[in-house]
Amino acid sequence: MRNRNEVCSKLDLHACLFSHESEPDLHRIDVVVSRLRHKARQQGIHLPVRAIFGKGLAFIS
Repeated sequence: MRNRNEVCSKLDLHACLFSHESEPDLHRIDVVVSRLRHKARQQGIHLPVRAIFGKGLAFIS
């Protein structure tokens, strides 16, 4: 990962994941991350993603 420990805004993530949509729905990022965390937890995997209030998500090392 190039941007470890850097905060990535939900708007930037939405633009990368859902670029085909004209209206950004930032709640979708929360849903995707929640589902990813749940699946990782089921497999006993630590997901290195932290929510930073008011800023976005950080992919930690």
